[in-house]
Amino acid sequence: MLPEILKQIPAGRIRAFALPDTANITIFQDNADESKKDNYKVISISITTLTSIESIIDKILKEIAKVSLALWPYWYDDKLKLEIKNIMSLDKFFNRDKYLNNVLSTHYNVSKPWLRDAIHACTTQSLPFFPNYPKTFQALQLARTISYYHLYIKISLEDNNPLEGQLLGLVKAGEWVASQTQSSVALFVSEDLQTHSELDSAIYDIQSFVRPPVCQEATTPPEENKFVIWPIIGFPHPFSPGEQLLAQELANEKKLAGLFHFNQRVKTVKDTHYLVDLLWSEGRLVIEVDGYKYHSKRVAFSQDRNRDYELIISGYTVLRLDHTEVMNNVYLVLNKIKDVVRYCKTKN
Repeated sequence: MLPEILKQIPAGRIRAFALPDTANITIFQDNADESKKDNYKVISISITTLTSIESIIDKILKEIAKVSLALWPYWYDDKLKLEIKNIMSLDKFFNRDKYLNNVLSTHYNVSKPWLRDAIHACTTQSLPFFPNYPKTFQALQLARTISYYHLYIKISLEDNNPLEGQLLGLVKAGEWVASQTQSSVALFVSEDLQTHSELDSAIYDIQSFVRPPVCQEATTPPEENKFVIWPIIGFPHPFSPGEQLLAQELANEKKLAGLFHFNQRVKTVKDTHYLVDLLWSEGRLVIEVDGYKYHSKRVAFSQDRNRDYELIISGYTVLRLDHTEVMNNVYLVLNKIKDVVRYCKTKN
């Protein structure tokens, strides 16, 4: 579930926490919080270099805009699902005016002019972030496209030697973002900075996390980064090229088309709720697409095995696929899926 430390941050506020290594730690577990349903999202943003407050704000807003673009057209907590067969052919199915009117009729404080411009930008694969709108105005509009109800923003500082005044500038930038987006902002810094006086106004608690081993990523096809935005319900993760590719290929396979749904919640006999990458409900088959970067570390490795154990004793078959293999040889992966589907049919 979402870590308790984030739940304690009120909307519109920022809290700072100390970690052993902000650049190489994943703090979000993938247990889905059933009580929250789809009403929250978490964005993860890394700050490598501290500059002016205005530059930091621009950096954060542009990162939020990138997530908004990636989630298009599944904005406003997926309440306005479009009936399209293929997200890659959106231009053939999308009725802009109908979508605009549906949003405005169900979401009372969305700006029509901004939304019209944002829709045009996203349909041309441009960021929905414009120089002709005030940043204070755009911050809230962008945040709502990602989560209309509650947005958490995790900011990780990778600079352990900031100059005088820079940490305070980061805190002030975070305060501005939290206030304007009405989100809960968690600022994670190195343990070396935990007593820095410029963090005094934001420090909430000092958390102890186990430092995972750092693994060097080999040169491979585009990797997944599912922790940029979390959770994703009901469609391929926009920051997982493997899931995106699988969605396209599965749709074209007669024996597999329509079987699987992406990013679904599953409840185990241990009363745990997990968010699984692909689910064939009838065949009780779970497929996970694992990137090496996020599943090779000790904590993640252990969590994956406990997750598999709970799914298996709950009657699910679990197939784990290597993200790199999906990208390099998707047809081999499809054959694996077909084999496991046949197995599940004979088992059931």
